[in-house]
Amino acid sequence: SKGRGRGAPKEEYGRIPPPKTRMVVSDVVQITDEQKAASIECEGYLYATIDFTPPAKTPPWSTAAPRQYDYQTKTDMSVIRTKTLPKGWELVKAPPSDIIREKVIKIYPWGTHLLVCEGGNAYWSHTGENPGAM
Repeated sequence: SKGRGRGAPKEEYGRIPPPKTRMVVSDVVQITDEQKAASIECEGYLYATIDFTPPAKTPPWSTAAPRQYDYQTKTDMSVIRTKTLPKGWELVKAPPSDIIREKVIKIYPWGTHLLVCEGGNAYWSHTGENPGAM
């Protein structure tokens, strides 16, 4: 009787299976000049905000709640709208290394007070209450 190849030595198979996915030239991430200008290079990687706010941009609001804030009012939608992670980019692994905290997070305002890393951990930017701290 004929078998289905079970138990046959691997040398008899004769070929290496193809990769599960093939890299297509169109899949290579292209970084635009605007994205690169709004990024900081550190240890061979580019770091940026999801919407590519320039690193030196100061946030337009303070960390203090406005006096008239009643804790019932919703935050401005322009601040909390969902943003999609750009293709080819990933969140900084949490916790970020000391080098990333010192050279990327702590010394630039990034247009915000908090920068969110993988897992939802947020770290104070340069304009935050304790730069580089969670």
